[in-house]
Amino acid sequence: MDGIDEARALLAASFGDVRMAVEIIAGHGVISPLAEIDISNVAEFDASLDQAVKDSPSGIIINLSGMTYLDSSAVKAMLRARRNLTNPGSVLCIATGPGLARTILGFAHMDLIPGVLLFDSLDAALQHMPPSPLPQEGR
Repeated sequence: MDGIDEARALLAASFGDVRMAVEIIAGHGVISPLAEIDISNVAEFDASLDQAVKDSPSGIIINLSGMTYLDSSAVKAMLRARRNLTNPGSVLCIATGPGLARTILGFAHMDLIPGVLLFDSLDAALQHMPPSPLPQEGR
């Protein structure tokens, strides 16, 4: 996708025990947890999702391609984020990669929830996002 690299504004953030990259790419909020998410640290993940929903009401992307582990509390946090996306046509795109995250979200039937879309890569998720009302970074 053209302009992705120019539109990238990395805001490295550390939320307790959860290491995440929080980015604006092509005007959309992208949350990329860089370690495991479970009941012991899901509150920090939830807080970052809440902020992303506020900042990008047309939809957010959760990039799970680097995940080593996630449990049902992480799935529940993602479902809350989807519920909080209230703009018409808003979507929660989840880039899973081929590994563990895809398997867990498949067991949870996330692909059957309206407004939740699973993708194999971040680029594929970005291509599906609706036009963003957010200003494009680096433009």
